Amino acid sequence: MYEKNGGKRARHAWTDSAKSIGALSYIAVQCFEQIPSRQRRFLAMECAATHTTLFALLPSSMFLCVVPQGSFHWPSPNHPIELNQGPFDDIFQALLMEKDVVSKAVQGLLKPQSHKSYPETDANFHNADD
Repeated sequence: MYEKNGGKRARHAWTDSAKSIGALSYIAVQCFEQIPSRQRRFLAMECAATHTTLFALLPSSMFLCVVPQGSFHWPSPNHPIELNQGPFDDIFQALLMEKDVVSKAVQGLLKPQSHKSYPETDANFHNADD
């Protein structure tokens, strides 16, 4: 994980812990893909050119949460990861059911915005107070 230290000329530096996910500027992540026939199982992705495990450095605008260590079971790097039943699996299942909506939302967030325009709003979106 990387975070920006305070100050005008602050730089991004590696950290092993953060007080909140909002304090992070980048996270180095290992990439996994879901096994189609298994809802809660994922295999590590491999770089086609080098045949090595695929990692990515994600900016803060591209991650939703950090998966807690106890939320999955991974016997070894050669085996699939399996999400344990519990809160994170519930979150994943809810996101999976809304995959198309989440994908469109992420594409919209990643699209460059001009300073004069505002993001489109969904007529079906309601405030929690409604």
